[in-house]
Amino acid sequence: MDQSYWRATDRPAARAASLATNILKFKRLIDREELPPLLLRNTIPICMSQYERLFSTTRIPGEEMDELIHYDTKRSKHIVVVCKGVYYRVDVFDSKSQQISSRNLEQKIEWIIKDATEHELTLTPEEKSVAALTAIDRSEWAV
Repeated sequence: MDQSYWRATDRPAARAASLATNILKFKRLIDREELPPLLLRNTIPICMSQYERLFSTTRIPGEEMDELIHYDTKRSKHIVVVCKGVYYRVDVFDSKSQQISSRNLEQKIEWIIKDATEHELTLTPEEKSVAALTAIDRSEWAV
């Protein structure tokens, strides 16, 4: 999402906040059904209904078949940030349901980086590797 506007920076929190802000703007276009359809050869519109499943959707592993769960996207008020193996829930809307500014999000991410750095030494190898669980066989992961 940011490759077109990428600039070198010594502030990774600012880049992460900018990227998240742009993704949230894209999500809002999808939620409001304001995203213009993709066109083949600039004439034939492509069905955009699958775009609503880009966000707030998860796949629950099953022994025989996985289950796709889609949550109401209008209730989604947070993102998840993973830093140094630690997962953080970050609210991206204020009490008036307005999206927070990129600068406010940057401050939250800076705090996360500091907190994760402090906790990095106290995490066990198992805690640092939670995401690796999804790499095992689906039926084993389901159990």
